[in-house]
Amino acid sequence: MFTAEIRPSREEGWEATVAGFAGPLREAGLPAAEAVALTLAALSGRELTKRELGGALQPLMPEPLRPWFEPQTFSEFTAILAAGEEGATGSSWPWRPSAG
Repeated sequence: MFTAEIRPSREEGWEATVAGFAGPLREAGLPAAEAVALTLAALSGRELTKRELGGALQPLMPEPLRPWFEPQTFSEFTAILAAGEEGATGSSWPWRPSAG
């Protein structure tokens, strides 16, 4: 993801890396740097779809974050992030996963 020379050195830099997930991570008490490390561990050199990545990450996350990583929820939320807040037509912002 980063070479050692450009890897963020402070939490603020890591939060910029995770963009829209920074708020939910903060609320759950999971540092963004740790979330990135968990993501790299879940990938383990594999290529995964967004749904597959959400499913791989879900059991690694603290309980309050697990609804964000349901495969469909993860896929929808990351699509909204890619479009940007302004591109999230039909969605309220900040976006939250739907209740079970």
